[in-house]
Amino acid sequence: MSCFSQIIPLHSRSTSWDHTVLTYSLTLYHIEHGLYKPASLCIILTTITLTPPPPVALIMSNVPFTPLLINGKRRPASTGATFEVRNPHTGVLASISASASSDDCRAAIEAAQRAFPAWEDTPSNARRQILLRALATMQSEEWQKKVAAPMRSEVAMPESQVLFNHYSANVLMDYACLANEIKGETLPSAIPGGQVFVQRRALGVVCVLPSCSLLLLHYLHGADRNCRYSVVPWNGPIPLMIVSVALPLICGNTVVVRPSEVCPYTSSLIVDALHDVRKLT
Repeated sequence: MSCFSQIIPLHSRSTSWDHTVLTYSLTLYHIEHGLYKPASLCIILTTITLTPPPPVALIMSNVPFTPLLINGKRRPASTGATFEVRNPHTGVLASISASASSDDCRAAIEAAQRAFPAWEDTPSNARRQILLRALATMQSEEWQKKVAAPMRSEVAMPESQVLFNHYSANVLMDYACLANEIKGETLPSAIPGGQVFVQRRALGVVCVLPSCSLLLLHYLHGADRNCRYSVVPWNGPIPLMIVSVALPLICGNTVVVRPSEVCPYTSSLIVDALHDVRKLT
């Protein structure tokens, strides 16, 4: 049973096609109504270009597929739906991702809820060791090379930021060592001879969402204190994923991750590093 799930909902990204067609239509309107002088008409026509969505020639070979990870198993969406992720700079197809349905989201939350009692009962030093083993994976040359490719292709990230993301993985050590800080308190009781013990407990299932989804949920749920969310944007996938996920995990919570639709494959590699070392050997 897994304490970690990844779900990726449907995403549709706009292209320049609609905007170009709109520009072309407005230009024809001005021409038809005599708003352009004949002398400038040929210039206008020669500067109008229609740019369709990227052709098949721009699709790179061996495009990675990002599956869902629910209850320890990687699988496609229950509906078979997928969406494309394209490089924002070149338009090249960077990855294809499963598009989670409402049933998939519900299954992920229920699986995390079932895993919660066992994960909370896992000794804090064991949880720390799991996170440190995940950090060792992220620090390996093989993993860093593997995750650098989708950061370049999905986010069009420059080399300086790729190196920054690699280095920032070390923050996982700080969160892992917080296991030593999960402490309770003792207080005097109002009852003579009594003692009050305060124990810190995990909350349960934590949903990790992109910031835009978080704002929507705040709007839908208002001030509902039973809604536990964390944020993971796209522009720093490694450190921001760790910040959003590691703290709930080390405190004994289970996590459902909805990564940014801009970089689902990059996020999945971080999830894999955490998930594949969850069992101590």
